Amino acid sequence: MAVVTYYFDGHTSITDTGASWTNDANAFDGSTSTFASSTSGGTSLVGQGTNSSLPPNVTVTQVRARTFGFIAGDPVATWGPYVVLSAPTGGWESNLPNLKLTIFTADGAVGLAACQINANIQTNASQALGSCIYDGTVNGVAKLCQSYRTELEVTYTTPAATIIGLQSITGINTITF
Repeated sequence: MAVVTYYFDGHTSITDTGASWTNDANAFDGSTSTFASSTSGGTSLVGQGTNSSLPPNVTVTQVRARTFGFIAGDPVATWGPYVVLSAPTGGWESNLPNLKLTIFTADGAVGLAACQINANIQTNASQALGSCIYDGTVNGVAKLCQSYRTELEVTYTTPAATIIGLQSITGINTITF
C-alpha cells in the first residue's frame, strides 16, 4: 500500500464565475504561501485538473481531500479536516487527473458571524464526490476568505509480483519472471 498527495492545479481550466476573486491561479499553484481571495459571499472559483500521475496498474483504495485556508480574524492559515471522497463511476484511476474543484464562500459570508470556504469536488462528468469545508468564525467582522490549496491524499495498492514459470533442469531450480 502506498499513499501519495496531489493537488488541484487547474491545468484544464480556471474560472471565476462571479469575477469576485483575486489572484485566481494562486488557489491552484500547489503552494501554501499564495492564495486566491474573495470578500463576496456565494461566489465560485472553479479549477479543473490535478497534478496526479499514478504509476501504471495500481488500484486506488481511498481518496481523501482537505483544504488549506484563512479567514480574516483567524490567527493563522490552517488545514481543514480530511474528508473521504466517494469513488467515482469508472474508478479513480481514470478520473483523478481531470477532477473539478469548485471553491466558494458561504452565501452572505461578508459581515456575518461565520465564513466558510467550501471545496466541492466532482468528476468531469459532474458526479459529486464530496466537499471539504474550512470554517472560521469572527463575530461581526467583514471577512476576507483566502483559499490557498486543496489537496488529495490517494491510497493505492500495486499488483503482487506474478511467477510466470517454474522449471527444474537437472536438479537446478530456476524462476522465470
